[in-house]
Amino acid sequence: MDVKITEQERIRVVDGQDVFDIMRRILLREERIDQDKEHFWMVGLDPSNRLLFIELVVIGGSYSATIRPAETFRVAVWKNAAKVVLVHNHPGEAVKPSDEDKDITDRLIQVGRILNIEVVDHLVIASETFFSFEMSGLMVELRASTKYVPPYEVAQRIREAAEKAKAEGLERGIRRGIREGKIDGMREGIEQGMEKEKEEGLREGLQEGEDKGRKERSIEIAEALLTKGIAVGIISESSGLSEEEILELSAHCD
Repeated sequence: MDVKITEQERIRVVDGQDVFDIMRRILLREERIDQDKEHFWMVGLDPSNRLLFIELVVIGGSYSATIRPAETFRVAVWKNAAKVVLVHNHPGEAVKPSDEDKDITDRLIQVGRILNIEVVDHLVIASETFFSFEMSGLMVELRASTKYVPPYEVAQRIREAAEKAKAEGLERGIRRGIREGKIDGMREGIEQGMEKEKEEGLREGLQEGEDKGRKERSIEIAEALLTKGIAVGIISESSGLSEEEILELSAHCD
């Protein structure tokens, strides 16, 4: 049975609180017939979560209502709902979901997957409060359930999980290899750099020593020739020192 909703009630649903607020107003304005029995509604949403319809699917007894999946989704398919929220009341006012509530939600999630209609939440409502499967985190658990998933789909999920784990493991291995390769490369580069610096330092030291030795030898030659009164030009050619350097040596010798 289609429940009449106003244009103001065709809101974009954010969470279970939005649905409960609308359902509470509907219950207050409806005639209080069979209020002591369980009612099961389906709330249809478009892709942007805007409310399309509220359908009373079944009225049960005081403690339960028999839910038939095909009948439950009939209007959702007919009215092109992209998503649905399941709602049922507990006449006794306690909103804690029963095992039967969880089980039917599990079944309807799988039916919705087959029909490409997402079951986004299930609300258990009373006159002043409600319980949201989604807001409590219970929907996450039920979406992961394989109780009503066809065996071939379970096998496919296992294969996909194995492939995903394999790919993630390969990716981690590559990242680790790159990281360790970088570290090894840096270490090797540092060692090679240090070795190269040592070699260059040794060569520079030897060259500096040779240059210093030649300089000292040239000075000794120049000083010896100066004592013999040899001309500065000849001493310069013989020692390799400049005439300025020889004149400076001559001043010191004097």
